[in-house]
Amino acid sequence: CSPKAGLGMLLECLELDLLDTGVAVTRVNLGFVRTPMVARSTHPMPQLLEPAEAAERLAERLAARPAEITLPEPLGTATRMAARLPRPLRHVLARLGKRLR
Repeated sequence: CSPKAGLGMLLECLELDLLDTGVAVTRVNLGFVRTPMVARSTHPMPQLLEPAEAAERLAERLAARPAEITLPEPLGTATRMAARLPRPLRHVLARLGKRLR
């Protein structure tokens, strides 16, 4: 999580630096994609995307030059909602998730 958060801040700063230059910055929040890296994982991977599907969906959206793309959308929405929960409740849910694995 820490590297992704740092990259997010870097992209926000880059976007500001590139204002009025014609260069777009798009942050891509990608869920799980079937790759050799995730093949070794024993963690649940909800809404796992195939590489071709992920690439096609990204390419379709990049043409509009959005500030952010999140795939898959339901997983992104759930993640953003969880991040807004009070910290004690997030801790309870994290502990519950560990027990369910």
